[in-house]
Amino acid sequence: MKKCAILAVMLLAPLYAFSQAGLETPADDLKLVANQSFVGIGGGLDLNFNAYRIPPDENGFEYYAINPHFNFGLDYSYTVTKKFRPRLGFKYVKMSYGMDWGDFNSTFDKLETKVHVLGLDLFFDFLVADNGRMQLFLAPGVKGEMVTGDKNVRIDNNGSKVEVNGYSFIDDEYPSMVAGGALAALARYQINNTVAVTLKPEYTFFLRKYVMENDKAFQRLALNLGVEFGF
Repeated sequence: MKKCAILAVMLLAPLYAFSQAGLETPADDLKLVANQSFVGIGGGLDLNFNAYRIPPDENGFEYYAINPHFNFGLDYSYTVTKKFRPRLGFKYVKMSYGMDWGDFNSTFDKLETKVHVLGLDLFFDFLVADNGRMQLFLAPGVKGEMVTGDKNVRIDNNGSKVEVNGYSFIDDEYPSMVAGGALAALARYQINNTVAVTLKPEYTFFLRKYVMENDKAFQRLALNLGVEFGF
């Protein structure tokens, strides 16, 4: 939560000066028009569902989810018409899951795996409301993600943490690449002709299970806060 608070301050603090002048702009002058480009930056919280091995593995070890996590990304969009714009995004996503050692070793308590992911997504923003100051979009989309690295930390019963290299689970069983479909809502508050603050809740359904032996789908909910710059 501390990281998210820092991110929110970084995104919102520079907007103060823009907002003073922007509030003097008539709302009708802020409505979207065709042939505009936007660059967005933002981040937020992810809540993953079934992003770990649900049944015990062949050694009897049990796994569990670790939530929430964060993401951070950039995107570019272009208004083909005043009510439609495609939006291409590049995102970093952090994920984690844990493994319980059980009675296997009296010294070890659990093992936590942190997974670093890079994602590429394409959304199609359809404008459903625009009063100048505020725009609301519904946005179906597709996305792909690729694991770029993982870190395994063993937590002992005495509380000590040790980074270990012999427990890499990012292989054929755990996906190194995955694709999915997504649906998002995007609210934009237009501060002036150049700057807007965005809030985006998003749902993703991935096209494969996180572990093939799982009986539940790999899904994600996200809530992102960002800033868009138009030109």
